Amino acid sequence: MGIQVMGSYDKTIFRDEKSASTIFSFKTKEPLKEQNRYGCIVCIGKIPVYEKGMPLLVEGDWKISKEYGPQLLLTRIREYSWSETAAIEYLATGNFKGISYATSRELVAKMGPDIFQIAMQPSAAKRISRCVRSLSEKNVMRLCETIKATVHQRELFEYLVRYGGTWVAAERLFKEYGVQALMQLRQTPYAAGMRHGLDFYTCDRIAKAEGFHAANGERIAAVIKTAMRKLNSAGHVYALQNQLCRTAYEVMKRSSFPKEDIPSSLLVSAMVKDKDIVIEEDIENRVYTEFLYEAERNVAKQVQRLIHAQRHLPFQENLITYAEDKCNRKFQGQQRKSFDLIRNSGIGILTGGPGTGKTTCAKILAKAVNCEHPVNGDPC
Repeated sequence: MGIQVMGSYDKTIFRDEKSASTIFSFKTKEPLKEQNRYGCIVCIGKIPVYEKGMPLLVEGDWKISKEYGPQLLLTRIREYSWSETAAIEYLATGNFKGISYATSRELVAKMGPDIFQIAMQPSAAKRISRCVRSLSEKNVMRLCETIKATVHQRELFEYLVRYGGTWVAAERLFKEYGVQALMQLRQTPYAAGMRHGLDFYTCDRIAKAEGFHAANGERIAAVIKTAMRKLNSAGHVYALQNQLCRTAYEVMKRSSFPKEDIPSSLLVSAMVKDKDIVIEEDIENRVYTEFLYEAERNVAKQVQRLIHAQRHLPFQENLITYAEDKCNRKFQGQQRKSFDLIRNSGIGILTGGPGTGKTTCAKILAKAVNCEHPVNGDPC
């Protein structure tokens, strides 16, 4: 066990919002040789967001930096009001509506200094309301809810860090589920986790720790989603069913259950049941995410509309030469024939292998089209 230090959060020196890696100044309760002239030490660790004055108990090991001096590398952090003074100062920071310095003193005198332990009890609000008559029930509820949220969010984040999760994911989970976020994540790690920014492999580590089986239905659905995203990111709008199964097995080889054999029938069944997946049945079934399927359908409708709306456009042959001169480029063969594309409205497709001049051709065609609409007497 490392050194334990009681005190209060002073200020953030640096923070990476994604990982929550934080360098902060910590005002200590007792004098330490490592503290600066302001009575603070420098701490480094992955922590939640804390307000100035938050009473804490930190634990860690000292590291002496030649450039920055002594730094406490944290292994543990807890909200802890270690004295009546610390509790009163925390409650009177202005973060709690309706609680003045005098009310804080009364509350601590009657309830005790460990305000965090008190607020976490099921009957805390009723007890505080009975003992501190000057506080309205509404303000008492706000007080208890704020303290509970602080503690629960820290517990959620600590749990996520254990498995490679991030502060961003912790915030998203807490925003949706509140104080039930950790319980929800442990019960539905794939559904809750992946929806709020955790990748499959992090969710898989959580699921294994919580006793999930490799063939769990929620897990298989998450494998399919991960495989589909992998193929989509490689440029595939859809995947053939067999291709998707192969990619799913690749995902599972890197998972927390690499040796578990999952039959392909379970994978296919998960595809069929998933409401976010569309399967086009053919000789080889095509599998889409619903979003990309609808996007493809919309593109097809627009292409069809442009084809039906096609009409012949007037075109001057000398514009080809004019556009070539403007671009300082000459067309040959098929490249020159590509000007047929702008003789009609609607849609046209320009094809060719790498290095055949598709981009250059498109630029020259654009020059030719612009020539049909002169600006200030300049046709191009």
